[in-house]
Amino acid sequence: MEWLNCKNIIVDGYEFICADNGEVLNPHQVPHLEIHPSDPSDKHLEYRKGLIDTYLVPREEEDERFYKLVKAQTRAKYGKTIDRAMREFDKVVEVVKSRFNVPQRVVDMAKREYRELLMEMRLLTERRVRRYAVVMLYYWMRREGIPISYRDYVRLFDREAITGFTETYEELSKRYGAPERDYRGFLLKGLSFLGLQNSQELYQRAIEIAEMVKQRRATKPNILALVAILLACEERGIRVPKTRLAEVLGAINYYKALKYARSLVLGGSRRR
Repeated sequence: MEWLNCKNIIVDGYEFICADNGEVLNPHQVPHLEIHPSDPSDKHLEYRKGLIDTYLVPREEEDERFYKLVKAQTRAKYGKTIDRAMREFDKVVEVVKSRFNVPQRVVDMAKREYRELLMEMRLLTERRVRRYAVVMLYYWMRREGIPISYRDYVRLFDREAITGFTETYEELSKRYGAPERDYRGFLLKGLSFLGLQNSQELYQRAIEIAEMVKQRRATKPNILALVAILLACEERGIRVPKTRLAEVLGAINYYKALKYARSLVLGGSRRR
């Protein structure tokens, strides 16, 4: 029997077993695997600790068939724990969706990657399970440009759930790529709050200001959107409730950015 014909393979000591029918497979049928004593001190071979205890993988690390085997073993050994972790993720989603409008496609992407991470990293402790669920959902919301600030997001959870949030977020950014610092979602959110979402002229001017600031200074997307709205409205004599708008966008400490943006805008006006 070829091992690839079995959909659920587990490793028990030195034996590969098909969990579907209990048949013991010949480990030498599995390409790119060689039997060695488990020796994590061997510097020439990478030790797959906790995945296949009696095997080392000397080459073809990215071999897809090897990872299918690893996932099958992980499901067999930690299935109940993974199910509990996925229920924890669903609880996090319920909390966030009770406060914010999160598209289901974003939830589905975050959930799929969270499950993959569980299988790969063994996030088995209750604290790690919850923290990664909280951060994973936020990462994919930011990646998809959903205008929810960090400040407003972490308010939904207790201190224990967000301990190590920044470190975990950076870890996910390295794994999947850093999300683009897109301010336009926040820009639309702010204009909608002010009832100005239909003013195309105001929207385009706010984008011009935001791009001007963005090219010269790294600024958080929610703060960038806020100062762009304030200055675009200021030019047109539109009064804006600054404090309330800042709260809506989660951009409380915006004063220095506003001062800098105003100097750029006024400087550009003088040159013209």
